[in-house]
Parts: sequence; structure tokens; C-alpha cells
Amino acid sequence: PTHYTAFSFAQGRPLEFAVRDRIGLAVGARVEGPALIAEETAMLYLDSGFAASVHPTGALLIGRESDG
Repeated sequence: PTHYTAFSFAQGRPLEFAVRDRIGLAVGARVEGPALIAEETAMLYLDSGFAASVHPTGALLIGRESDG
């Protein structure tokens, strides 16, 4: 699925979360929450108000959206 309803702790209610495939995220890509990032063996929960970006090493850097 491309979207999934999950509970947002930041909003205190269920929200529609975008579902993204981790392998398809290139270096520099940015994903804004609410989102679920699916990996082969894990699922990353990214709540509303947070964003993840792909570092040149391939790591996901997660922070509040207001952090820039």
C-alpha cells in the first residue's frame, strides 16, 4: 500500500501515513512525516513534525522538521 492509517503520538489521533520503500530513497532524499519507511527487516515510524534525510553514507538522519 502507499498509505496506512496509524496512530500519531504527536497529534494524539490516527493519521494517514505515507509508505515509502527505503531502497528507493537516494542520497539527499527527504521524507516528511507522517510516514512509514519500509526496509527488508524493519519498518521506520516517522511521526508528524519529523523528517528523515538520506546521508551520503546511506544512513537516515531524523529530526524535527523545524530543525532544517
